[in-house]
Amino acid sequence: MPCCGIMVLVFKLKDTKGARMKTFAGLLLALLFASPIFADEYYRSLDAGGRIHYGDQPLPDAVDFDLYKSAPDPAADGSVPYLIQRAVASHPVVVYISDDCGEICKSASAFLLKRGIPYSLVTLSSSEDIEQFKTRMHSDRVPTITIGNEALKGFSQSLWNAKLDQAGYPPSPPFGYRPRITTSTISPK
Repeated sequence: MPCCGIMVLVFKLKDTKGARMKTFAGLLLALLFASPIFADEYYRSLDAGGRIHYGDQPLPDAVDFDLYKSAPDPAADGSVPYLIQRAVASHPVVVYISDDCGEICKSASAFLLKRGIPYSLVTLSSSEDIEQFKTRMHSDRVPTITIGNEALKGFSQSLWNAKLDQAGYPPSPPFGYRPRITTSTISPK
């Protein structure tokens, strides 16, 4: 018998307050121990009588059955949702930080991850990196983010949000999507 079905035995009890409480407690316990409700995958089986059954395994005498997943797997295969692909193609995001940036850079990275933005992370660690960065950005302020051709110096969540919206990035990540962060070095333009 599939363990996903919930069997509740209701005894004929007098309509008293105690009887209602026992029935409620029994239902609550039955729901609590019906763990396959929270399963990652389940089967929908069709029996010979045309009735549909759900469970953690197909019925042995099922005429037909299908396997369902309760939630999509995160994009572990590298697939990126279309809206994000389109935004990345026209407005790639690059974040420049330094080794001693501290909490502000952690906040900026956390913001981008929460929003589901894939980006390249460039850590300015050598004096040559810092000089190339100053020449290119006309500033030595980190974190600096480039969204397409536009550079934003310093972390301002409201400004970054507005610019990411304009670039076509969704305001929150699609369900199950985890952004990819690549690390790279600064390269001359």
